[in-house]
Formats: sequence, structure tokens, C-alpha cells
Amino acid sequence: MKTNIVLTGFMGTGKSTIGKRLAYILDKGFLDTDREIERITGQRIPEIFRRHGERRFRAEEKLALRRAACLRNYVISTGGGAVTHETEMDLLREHGWIVCLAVKVDTIVERLKRRKPQPPLDFKNLRHSVESMLEKREKFYRKADLYLDTSGLNINQIVNRIVEFVERRGG
Repeated sequence: MKTNIVLTGFMGTGKSTIGKRLAYILDKGFLDTDREIERITGQRIPEIFRRHGERRFRAEEKLALRRAACLRNYVISTGGGAVTHETEMDLLREHGWIVCLAVKVDTIVERLKRRKPQPPLDFKNLRHSVESMLEKREKFYRKADLYLDTSGLNINQIVNRIVEFVERRGG
């Protein structure tokens, strides 16, 4: 039986915010894999990229996803590129519903302008960088059990749609 909900989607789509609310409402634990990487390494993600490069970050991300796949009764928020680790996503799918949160590029860019975007985004060419990365990742995002365009929805509507989806699937 699937007891986890795994949130995927691009940076700035609301995975952590929605995940925390969803976990609270469903009385599940909450894990943000990016925060877990930072906790374990003792470094913020931009620092990992700067000191060790993207390859090292992706290796840490794979490990965090494997650890998360062992959890039960959790809402798991993944980093934006986690979906490209297909083996680890398959492990997460064994005990969880994969839900991709999606919004329009304009919304992502506006949200990321309000906070410093994390690597590997190029802040100077933010829109182009977002569009380019989304194009590469979209095929992975579309593999989700639920692909949810959250444009125009508030947090309660988003959470309700995810809860309804999980309940219909027997979760």
C-alpha cells in the first residue's frame, strides 16, 4: 500500500509550502530532500555547487532520495531536478504517489526573483535558464501519477485536489 506522497516540480512551484500543509492535514511526516542534503552535508546547496560542483550535488541528491524511499507515511518534497534520477524515482513510487506541481514560466520567474534562485539557474538570464531547464525536465515531470497545474489555485485548493486524488486511488 502506498502511504507516501512525493511532490516534484520545478523550483518555485510550491513543493515545500504545499508539502508542509499536506503533511499537517494528513497527519504525515514531512521531509524536504534539499533541506536533508543541507543537514547531512552541513552546507547550503549553493555552497555545494560552488565548492564541489553539480555532479557532487546530484550524488548527494540521489542518496537523499534513496533514504526518503525507505520512509512510510510521509509527504516528501524533492528538489526540482530529482525527477531525472529515474531509478530513485521508481523506488519512491513503490510506496508513494508522485505528484508534480506545475505553474506557468512567468509565475516561476516572479517567485524566483523574490528569493535568490539556487544553482544551476543563471540569475542574470533567469527566464531563459528556467525555460531551458523546464524543456529538459518536462518529460520526467509528466511521468507523475498526478500532474497538477496549480495556476490560479490557492494553497487549500491545491491540497484538496491532491487529497482527493490520493483518496480516489485508495491511499
